[in-house]
Amino acid sequence: MIRRPGLAAAAVGFGLLAGLALAEIGLFLAGADAPVLEVRDTRWVFADRSNRQEFREEEPDARALAATTTRILFLGDSVTFGQGIARREDRFTDLIESWLNRDGGGQIFHTYNAARSGSEPEHWLDFTRRLFPEYPPDLLVVVFFLRDGTTLCTSLRCHRKYIAALKKRFGYDHPWLRYSRLWRLYSGARVRNTFNADYRDYIRAAYLGSPQQTAEWRRQQEFLRKIIADARRRGIEPLVFIFPLLLDLENYPFDAVEREVERFFRSLHVPPIPLLPAFRGRATRDLWVSRDDQHPNEAGHRIAAEAMYPVLRERLQPARP
Repeated sequence: MIRRPGLAAAAVGFGLLAGLALAEIGLFLAGADAPVLEVRDTRWVFADRSNRQEFREEEPDARALAATTTRILFLGDSVTFGQGIARREDRFTDLIESWLNRDGGGQIFHTYNAARSGSEPEHWLDFTRRLFPEYPPDLLVVVFFLRDGTTLCTSLRCHRKYIAALKKRFGYDHPWLRYSRLWRLYSGARVRNTFNADYRDYIRAAYLGSPQQTAEWRRQQEFLRKIIADARRRGIEPLVFIFPLLLDLENYPFDAVEREVERFFRSLHVPPIPLLPAFRGRATRDLWVSRDDQHPNEAGHRIAAEAMYPVLRERLQPARP
């Protein structure tokens, strides 16, 4: 038998092209799209307004400020604020207030959500010093999200330029291949995986890296110390919850970071309560407010509320005999 290498190579090439063509047709018929990081200019519309202190809260009325009311002041960033949550009542702070009053046996509870998007412990210190005199809480709850010790922004919109650079680097919008779903599937996966790896590395370094990399975390620690000291001077023992990053909950990459944050709060004799066990193993993107925003949606807020509620109930039971 006479071998014909040229024909064999041509047959292999033809088979490869046919396979690629069939894959393209299959993706087209299935309506499959590349799971790339798409950044949109989302404008969140909220069904409520800010009060005079510029928090997303009603002004505390006479009932909220009454001596018989148990007041709970929450501090936090955009997660606690409820970024992307249209209605205040769907936030974990408001769910908790509703459940406390439902189960309180006539005891009145009021929560004040003193959170603001983009804020950090540096800002929270100012919030407490303005609010303590006019809204004296029985309990101070700090909700520490894992970006609060970094300069990182949660929304993908903040990383628009870097994502665009990754798309160019991996040829996502290459003129010859931009209409190939198969190529965009492959290239989009490389963009997404590279971004996620860099994001993970940045978070880890911000808490566990060199003195230069952890400078922001150490700076924010000083403000947290002052917040806790101010509360204790007023006879308020703070409670701290650690809110996980909603990234790879199926195989969570930030356990060491959470241990570092827990170590810091324990050094202040404030045992922190991680919310990670309530989220671990869940489908991450099912909990995002949008495809390009990792803030928790209504389902995420309910998970957090359900995890926080028993702890708060136990802490508050002896507050009003």
